[in-house]
Amino acid sequence: MTLDLYVTIKKKKKREMELELSNIRKKITAELMLEKRLEDAGSVVRVKSYHSQKLAELKEEFVPLKKKLQSYLDLTPNPSLAQVKIEEVRTERLEGRVLKAD
Repeated sequence: MTLDLYVTIKKKKKREMELELSNIRKKITAELMLEKRLEDAGSVVRVKSYHSQKLAELKEEFVPLKKKLQSYLDLTPNPSLAQVKIEEVRTERLEGRVLKAD
């Protein structure tokens, strides 16, 4: 084998090795990017799960409050108490007018 042939073969091998190395780097980069996306997706799933759990807890807390409110909303107004409140407001307004006139 001549020296020129030997150099040519070595150059060809070097190019093949560089190409293979480049392909391996691309694959590693793609794998790392995929792994990062999967980690991010896992984080999103964990956050969604946490917030879903908190929402369920808040809904559970809301039920008794809603029932308590509904019991007040179902009450019929007491006409006597309403009349007393109306008179109180009238008196306050009249007193306010008297004070403004002074």
